[in-house]
Order: sequence, then structure tokens, then C-alpha cells
Amino acid sequence: IKTCWVMTNGDIGSENQCVGVAEALGLTPVSKKLKLRTPWKQVNPWLRFLQQHALSPAGDQIAPPWPDVPALTQDWVQKGRAVVILTRSPQARQDGVVEAAWDGFHLGEWVQHLDGAEAVINLTGKNINCPHTPENVRALIASRVNSVQAIGAAVDHVKSPPRVWVQASAVGFYGDTGDQARDETSAGGNNTLAKICQDWENAFAATSTPRTRRVKLRIGFVLGAGSGALPVLASLTRFFLGGAVGNGRQ
Repeated sequence: IKTCWVMTNGDIGSENQCVGVAEALGLTPVSKKLKLRTPWKQVNPWLRFLQQHALSPAGDQIAPPWPDVPALTQDWVQKGRAVVILTRSPQARQDGVVEAAWDGFHLGEWVQHLDGAEAVINLTGKNINCPHTPENVRALIASRVNSVQAIGAAVDHVKSPPRVWVQASAVGFYGDTGDQARDETSAGGNNTLAKICQDWENAFAATSTPRTRRVKLRIGFVLGAGSGALPVLASLTRFFLGGAVGNGRQ
């Protein structure tokens, strides 16, 4: 490869990512700022096509690193457990699973499903696979914080609350730590994703559920055959945008 052009929006994060890709490929990165002769509105449809087909096949509300929810559901059903999924678009199912409507913000009829439940597991959060504009960052935080507060209110409302509440967070809490080890006692990072995770966890810590044990999961990069980050990475590779990650020893 002699020359590889990568178009970004000019922000430092995008340029740093491009530098990392170039170094991983053994190339020398050179930054050049160009003026587009084609109006951005005419370029944008092509970028949207690439984003829809290569970058964001997982939908708008489940972030790529999250566990394979259908696989979890299937496992629990096979073990004879009753499963209720809270979703914005509930549908009738034939596998015994109940889907109940909720908006991730307000209390509603879905609260009844928490009464007497063994556990509630909250994986809700807007997909982080989007441009981290101020508007999107606010949406990323709101989708997480609002759902935590709604479930906290529901747990406090029901007569027989769940015995355990498993709440998702992410290893993004630590920020970019390089090769330094981190554990549960380590401080949070300072970048955007770290701040999002910290707001997320602070909302969880602020809930009062004296009869419900609370478990916080800082989830790492999940690779599933049909979900998580792997389909996204596979799509990028099909567009000839794949490459080595690190030296293979990380």
C-alpha cells in the first residue's frame, strides 16, 4: 500500500484513531487538511450508507459491546425460568418470553413484572457507535441514567422487589490507561466515555433499594457470533477497513 486516504471530520479523536490504524499497518501517518469542492450535503449520503451497512448494524439502543441478549434469554428459557423483556417495541412471542412496553424513563404497567421477580438486569443504553457530538453525548448519558432511575423507582414501588439488580456499566469507566492494570478500586478516567460511565454508575449508587442486592458489571468488549462488536468489525473488514489490533500480546 502506497497511499491510504482516510476522511475524518477533523476532530482530534478521529485523527488519533487514524494514526493508530496507520501505525498498526506499518504506515507513516501524514495529516493533511483539505477543502471539499463537493458540498458536504452531497458527500453525506455516501457516509450514511457506509455507517448503516458497516458501522451500526446493531440498532440504536443496544451498544455493540453488550452481551447477546437473545442467547441469555434462550438459556434461561431452557432452564425453565420465566423471562420478561422490557422493550420500546413489544411483540407477541411463541417461546414463552413476555415482552412488555417501556420507554426507559417513565413508570408504567411494566412495573408489575418486577413484583416478585428473582432478578432485574438492566443493559439499556444508546449505542456508543455514533459521532460523539455534544447532542449525542447528552443522549448517551440520558439513556443510561434515566433507565437506572426508572428501575430504581420501580424496585422501590413494588411490594416484593427483586432479590438482585444487575446493572451494566463498562470498562470505559477507566479511560485510556495504556498498559497499566486497573481493578475495582481504581479511579475513573477523564475522557468522554469515562465520564459517561461515571454518571451511569453514580445514578446506580444513588438509588435506594434496601431489600434488593445490587451488582454492577463493568463489561468489556464482547464478541458474539451474531451480536456484540464482532458483526461490526466483520462488516468493516468486508469494506477493506480491517487490520491488526496491537501486537497480539495484549
